Amino acid sequence: MPLLTLMSVPFVFTLGGFVFVGLLGPMAEALGTSIARVATLQAAFAFACALAGPPLAHVTRNLPRKGLLLATLVLLTLANLLSALAPGFGELMLLRILLGGFGALALPLAMAIGVALTPETQRARAVAAIYAGVAFGLMLGVPAGSLVGGAFGWRASFALAAALCALSLLLVAWRVPRLPALPLPPRASALSGQAWGYLAVTLLAFTAMFTLVGFIGPVIARLTGYGAGGIAALQVLIGLSCLLGLRLGAALAGGARGGLPLLFAGIALGLLLLVHPLALGGASLYSLLAMVLSALIAPAAQFGTAPLVQTRLTQEAGPAATFALAMNGSMVYLGQGLGVSLGAGAVAWGGLTAAPLTGALVALAGLALSLMLRRQLAASTA
Repeated sequence: MPLLTLMSVPFVFTLGGFVFVGLLGPMAEALGTSIARVATLQAAFAFACALAGPPLAHVTRNLPRKGLLLATLVLLTLANLLSALAPGFGELMLLRILLGGFGALALPLAMAIGVALTPETQRARAVAAIYAGVAFGLMLGVPAGSLVGGAFGWRASFALAAALCALSLLLVAWRVPRLPALPLPPRASALSGQAWGYLAVTLLAFTAMFTLVGFIGPVIARLTGYGAGGIAALQVLIGLSCLLGLRLGAALAGGARGGLPLLFAGIALGLLLLVHPLALGGASLYSLLAMVLSALIAPAAQFGTAPLVQTRLTQEAGPAATFALAMNGSMVYLGQGLGVSLGAGAVAWGGLTAAPLTGALVALAGLALSLMLRRQLAASTA
């Protein structure tokens, strides 16, 4: 089905951006640099996505959607393949920026095509199905990269990403029908203050989590003593938690108004669970249990914000909903970049313990914002 094919697009894009997160140590050693510096490859990718997405969407607005998506997948394939062959850190950084910049169209294009192919009454389900590709990328793709990279060297993880991008390219060419260009979205001025508040929610949720995600491989290794196989297994658990979070967020979106504060509290709790065992150092049953509980709680809470925010944005933005959802995608990437950057600074200053602690502080800021938005919503409906 076209929706399953379109789900492969965010899957391979997520995989390409974060396929090496479990291999920071081996990459740092091979490239002759620090783990924190290697982690900035993720930040560069995410910042490029956030900054390039809106301008690219404007410039390409008159191009056919399918052809543009195919061109994007070709570029993703080449960027990942060249990353596997990059001779040094500088070349790898440039390729990560190109991957993020040109690949920023991947998820919005897949969403736009999926919505256009789906009856109006089923569009919410179509959006959730395509967005699930991100969670599957974290649950299956990134752990596969850790396993392949652990067995054959870190360059093999990028080769895996290139191969899967090529497969997605073939599936889209075969299964997705051609569609005309879509109209230009409304301008930012059409968004209400509350809509911008929900965009900030996405930014803070992703920033909080990615202070840790950028260093998840070294964190898992310290707390568990596991090698590539164990790291991959816990990454699968994290991905499963993300999928459960999407279902939780969908349920909260149609229920009580306290959903967002509850989710931010969950993010903060999940991250704080890691602070004490990381400070103690070394692997133990206590640290393993903390890692497992954190993997179950924090990612589920963070991904739970996605359907809830998208539902609120659609309600608040009205005719500007398309633009609001596109901006929400940019907030996702910007949050990833900010999170990795904050995490890198925290690790350089206070070691791995500082990464989840910094993320928890960001999550508490998100909790405060979500409480304010809840009061505003209550006042507007009173």
